Amino acid sequence: EDQELLTEGRNYYLIAVKNIGGLVMPLIVEATYADGSKETLRYPAEIWNKDNEQISKLIVTEKEVVALQIDPRLETADVNVDNNSFPRQITKSRFQLYKERKRLNPMQKAQGMKEEFDRDEEGASGG
Repeated sequence: EDQELLTEGRNYYLIAVKNIGGLVMPLIVEATYADGSKETLRYPAEIWNKDNEQISKLIVTEKEVVALQIDPRLETADVNVDNNSFPRQITKSRFQLYKERKRLNPMQKAQGMKEEFDRDEEGASGG
């Protein structure tokens, strides 16, 4: 029987999840397939009944999975979302995001407005 299952053309994926914080929550997994479609798999908190530190879940699908993400819509109490994706995705820190925002101080704003005014004046005078 087992050999027949392997020849049916299905894909088998084993997900191993650790409960680092100790709080038992439902497991929500978003699978992205090779054809671009996505599917959300939801497992209730009872999945942790036998072992509240780590679990393994077998996913059997006819499509090839290219990416997995745990709790994609941030529905659970997860303090570290950096380890929720496979393949791993690099997330920017709040400090990096802050640095990337282009903020002008009042003097820079005034200088920009002056340059825009000067361009408008040159265009109006033809020169």
